[in-house]
Amino acid sequence: MRMKRTCHRNSALIFGGIFITIAGCASSSRIVVLPLDPLNPKPVVETPEKSELDRLRGWVENNQNDREYVSDVLALLTAVDAEARGDSGAKDRWKDALTQARAQTGDRALAGYIKSVAKSSGSRWKVEALTQAVLAGTNNGSDSKWMRDKGYVSGDRLLPIVTRSAGDFLEPESVPQVIAAAVPELKGLPSSDPLLTKLAAEICRSKGQTGAGWDDWKKSVGSDIGSYLDGLVAQCQGQNGKAISIFTVAAPKLAEVTATSPQALEAYSRLIKLRRDQGERESVAPLYLPFMELWKNPAVNEKSMGTSRHEYEARRIDDTLWAARARAQIGDGENAKRFADDVINYVNAALSHAYTLTPEQRKSMIASAAETYHLLSFRLAVEARDWIKASDIVEGALEMENLPDEWTVRLRWSHGLYHYLAGDFPRALIDWEGLLSDIEDARIKPMLLFWIAQAHDRSGHGAEALFYRKSLADDYPLSYYSIVGLELTRNSGVEGAWKKKFAEFSRLRNLVTEWQGQDIEDLRLDAEKGPLLRRAEIFTAVGLSSWGFAAIDELSRKIDPVTGGERAAEWGLYVSRLGAAAGHWIASISMTTRLSKDPEFWEKYPEQVLVYYPRPFVEHFAAAAQQHQVDPSMLMAISRQESSFKVDARSAANAWGLMQVTPPTAKRLIRNAGFEDPGIIPLPEALNAPDVNTKLGATFIRELKEKYLDARPPMYAAYNAGTQTVEHWMARRLVEDPLVFIELIPYQETRDYVKSVWRNELVYRWLAEKSPVMMNK
Repeated sequence: MRMKRTCHRNSALIFGGIFITIAGCASSSRIVVLPLDPLNPKPVVETPEKSELDRLRGWVENNQNDREYVSDVLALLTAVDAEARGDSGAKDRWKDALTQARAQTGDRALAGYIKSVAKSSGSRWKVEALTQAVLAGTNNGSDSKWMRDKGYVSGDRLLPIVTRSAGDFLEPESVPQVIAAAVPELKGLPSSDPLLTKLAAEICRSKGQTGAGWDDWKKSVGSDIGSYLDGLVAQCQGQNGKAISIFTVAAPKLAEVTATSPQALEAYSRLIKLRRDQGERESVAPLYLPFMELWKNPAVNEKSMGTSRHEYEARRIDDTLWAARARAQIGDGENAKRFADDVINYVNAALSHAYTLTPEQRKSMIASAAETYHLLSFRLAVEARDWIKASDIVEGALEMENLPDEWTVRLRWSHGLYHYLAGDFPRALIDWEGLLSDIEDARIKPMLLFWIAQAHDRSGHGAEALFYRKSLADDYPLSYYSIVGLELTRNSGVEGAWKKKFAEFSRLRNLVTEWQGQDIEDLRLDAEKGPLLRRAEIFTAVGLSSWGFAAIDELSRKIDPVTGGERAAEWGLYVSRLGAAAGHWIASISMTTRLSKDPEFWEKYPEQVLVYYPRPFVEHFAAAAQQHQVDPSMLMAISRQESSFKVDARSAANAWGLMQVTPPTAKRLIRNAGFEDPGIIPLPEALNAPDVNTKLGATFIRELKEKYLDARPPMYAAYNAGTQTVEHWMARRLVEDPLVFIELIPYQETRDYVKSVWRNELVYRWLAEKSPVMMNK
């Protein structure tokens, strides 16, 4: 129930350089006014010469009502400080931190309290005794709501935490010793685990396999199976390089013997996935040929694979589809078609089986068939230029029953594209205009509006083309198609139309600067979200970035600006700007992307473009761009897409920093990057430094610019997918129109990447023209 608020006239004061408005309402604390300058976007840090504890403590002393929102972090920082100073009361401070702990602070507070209890005796503990001492000191966890919620109220639950947290304070003999994995009961492969994946997980969990029993068992399965098991264990333990080396040797040997074909198949499967996860794409394609031969081996069946009938068939379909993709990507049309035909046959056989498939299982199989049809048609269309046959294949796919909506949309789009490329513009219009009227997806509509306009233009329908281009520019002004597509379309009639929405630059800047003028009292009074908002604002004001980011993320997850109604949209707008003020660019950009799904969003809030396209670290981008003679807008465009300006971003492919540079690439580039002494740059850690990362990224962009003669599509595609991959594409599917070339990029990830980065570049170039903050090259 909402409380009725009694408010008085506002007054204001200044605390540490931060303006604070006193709302004068009995039920609220002072509202923090956080500066946000879109031309110089830097995180708010109040009195940086002070420690985090001093800053937060000073805030709370001047704003007593705020203590409840940040008490857990204040208690934790107090405990850390007491321990660092050797304060005799540190144990009590850790106990206080644990008592007040919440989700964000609990693990650290518990570990600190365990160590403080361990230190208090001055001698080593038996692990059981220390566990009991921790429980006694917290009344069996009842003193801490966080401990109760986590279930840390008994010795069994707490002992592993104590072991990890206080290892240096324990008697070695009291720590639970590693127990070796149990030897399989039978000689040979266990019938319940023929691929040995469960056994490998047990070894990984128990950290060992010892004794004569193991030696006897390994002799019974042979050295090749033993090596294969070692590969499984290495992968389980995260030693991916070792696993790749083992599987590379073991897989072909296992494939030579019919009895070990299932293990060979598993070894190839893992080898391919491990190498793909490292960013390899086309280089793994040769492995699919022996891999697919194993699926034809009679020894490979559901029993030998240890799976159910459906699991076996679903995996075979998925693996074969991956093989078709891989062979198509390197131009091996013959094998790509062979594997694609196998997928269709496998799906049809599975759908006609007597055993019952769940609706989700049927949907998954039909989706695999649809993707296979798409793959076949795409290869024919792009590489063989047989547009008509490609469209015939798509028509067959569209006739499938229960086709998932996603694939219906993709196939209808492709059907129109093939007719457009064949010069049959009236038929393309039938496909695309019909699809446009059937969907609400804001990701697809800009693409349709643009290409419908192109088809009308090619058909001599100038008025119709102009209508669709105006609709595109009005409803989706910051889409790739509005910014890049319309700029590259000669005589479109709406060139630069997207800029008109944002023409009043000074007014937009003022609106962003005054961003906290919004009425969000209902958000502040929300029992769940209000405290998170207040917490995020306080942490941002005093420069506790990590805590502020966590609070902003938690708050963002609880707001749905699309389906939550107008107020939720306003809340989301406020949170996006809070993220920008905090320097949490990922949260800010992500929330704005969600908000912009409303076609009227940019009409209502044009100033948000300055939040959506932040320009942090501009001095580093400008210096790197000037040194390597590239446009700084390109560097910022890539960084926005790669990392959202998170300096310590790290990807699954081991790419680091603002421009996501991998260590091997960095080692190759560093000699030409302009460092006075490249030998002293500590890689890969230095990749998190903005000056190092931007120099290396600029060096790579300069190489790509020279290689591709400044053509944006292959440059940006190569930055994402590698130069070798792009060379293959250009050799097999080069077209003069850069917009068509992008639509024909086979990897959706790379296709979307190129569109986004090129759009980003043009927006950043426009922003540079509007304000002097960013240097031109």
